Amino acid sequence: MRNITLLILGIILLSVFTVYALSGSRTEGPTDKIIQLLILFPALICIAWSVSKRIRGDLTLSIIGLLDGIRVITFLTLTSLFLFAFTTWMAIYPLEGTAKGGDEAAHLFQAKIFAAGELSAPVPPVSDPERFFPSRHLIMERGMWYCQYTPTHSFLLAPFVWFDLTTILGPIEGVLSLIGLFLLIRLWTNDRMAKLTTILLLLSPFFLIMTSTHMAHNSNLMFVTWSLYFLSIYWKNNRYVCTLASGFLLGLALTTKPYPIIVWGILISIVLALKGRRGFKALLGLALGSVLPVVGFLALNWYYTGDLLKTPYQISR
Repeated sequence: MRNITLLILGIILLSVFTVYALSGSRTEGPTDKIIQLLILFPALICIAWSVSKRIRGDLTLSIIGLLDGIRVITFLTLTSLFLFAFTTWMAIYPLEGTAKGGDEAAHLFQAKIFAAGELSAPVPPVSDPERFFPSRHLIMERGMWYCQYTPTHSFLLAPFVWFDLTTILGPIEGVLSLIGLFLLIRLWTNDRMAKLTTILLLLSPFFLIMTSTHMAHNSNLMFVTWSLYFLSIYWKNNRYVCTLASGFLLGLALTTKPYPIIVWGILISIVLALKGRRGFKALLGLALGSVLPVVGFLALNWYYTGDLLKTPYQISR
């Protein structure tokens, strides 16, 4: 009887909060947090307490058994569809289909320049243009107006600008990262561990929210994940061409968000160097594969700053 009472109470409180959230009169800031604490939190506690009393056996083993019974292609299809649908909804409705921060706005600004077939926009022909367009994320230098960040993410955004679909790049990259992570974990362990890792990824609020944005982190995660996957294929199956693919993707990651990739590069180089001849062979493949994106990166540095090794970010700082 107590369990039924708690379940009914939880449902009532959850219904009250749902009506409040959808009523159009939902407040913001501390007041909303207090309402959540007083209504939503007790509702979830009551429901969870009631449901927990009905569970027989080990819930973890039951979940693992359920996952084991799902075919890999079915699992990847369901998780990918969920991720794409949820993050697309997040991008269009809560985030209103547009950039919400300076970083996102800068990437979107540069993507629109690339979509127009240019590398930079002309500085507005007014005196002191930065007074009218203040942004620490954008640079006005030598008659050019452009983003301070490395270019690859904006290049990826550009085709979506043509069709006014920039909100779905993040969800697409999230799905590709999820599939890449599944394949990477399965390569080193088994189907069960790959499925559990994928579920844990989908339970990450940071991953879900970030995937809904225009941020370059999404491109970087996708490139790094698949780079590690191809490097792992080489190591497990001795397919040397995979080191070239891994190096190319790592190079693209470098031209997306350089600082974390520098750390990744140092760590991978140390690990491979310690593996002897085979490790040095892999390093050579990585280096050769990264040539094209790195050369493109240096060329754009020259275009924007007049110096191969000086990035636009250094100008803004």
